[in-house]
Amino acid sequence: MDKDKKNRLRILKKQNHLNNILPNILTQLAQVEPQFYNAKNMRMEDMEYFLSRLGGEGRFFETMITKITTKKNPQIIYTMFEKVSKYMDKENYFSISKLRELWFVEINTKFIVENFEKIIQIDGDTFYIYDKNLKNGLCVDLSDDYFIKDKKVTYEPVYEFKIWGNEWANEFLNNNCA
Repeated sequence: MDKDKKNRLRILKKQNHLNNILPNILTQLAQVEPQFYNAKNMRMEDMEYFLSRLGGEGRFFETMITKITTKKNPQIIYTMFEKVSKYMDKENYFSISKLRELWFVEINTKFIVENFEKIIQIDGDTFYIYDKNLKNGLCVDLSDDYFIKDKKVTYEPVYEFKIWGNEWANEFLNNNCA
């Protein structure tokens, strides 16, 4: 089989996998934000190039802000979203961890400001937002972290909020939002 046919077959397999898992997840996302039903899905043929650009040149040297808080204290993350949303474009690329290699959607991401916990609950892990130029982005991750208090180790769920890119992160810093 020649290279083009192998590539096409690989893309079709990924599309088939996405077709099997997306309807259930999309229904859940649309319960949080109905615009998911009408959002512009990225074509599978474009995903490989898109994903390669996410880790593109210069990413290592970009400004990045990270904030970690316990799941019991989500207000810190809500506040950070409120502040950063002022600098974000209206339409951005969005995905969740379960679908990140298969699906991105172009959508108005303002709904995230009030609904990040619901989105995390659907995925159980992380969601991502990138501007259309792929120069700025953010993610919120849910994981377990350990804490030592009174010589006892305890594990607790934490949210990790990351924002990167010279525009979003620097605006965030320059406007005393951190």
